Amino acid sequence: MESEDLIILCPYFFNDLKGAVGPESRAGALIHEATHFIGKTGHTAVGEFACRILALGEFGSDPKRCIWNADSYRYFAEDPDSWPNPHDNAMGNLSEW
Repeated sequence: MESEDLIILCPYFFNDLKGAVGPESRAGALIHEATHFIGKTGHTAVGEFACRILALGEFGSDPKRCIWNADSYRYFAEDPDSWPNPHDNAMGNLSEW
């Protein structure tokens, strides 16, 4: 196993007051980190606000870039009902991706 395939959890991770699930959760952090080596994602947009701008295609952003952004997976997993449906907005049909 290569070092890029490891997620090392420090004690702070388990003592963080944000919680195991929900916004900014430990589960979300693990999803974010796992997408780096499973999906080869990067950091196109960081933070929930930036991810929403990317997903909605605002300010000239390309919503299709969400699939390469680790935080997009994190925030979608933490609260899927609050994100745009790709079939109902400017993101277009997923088959076009």
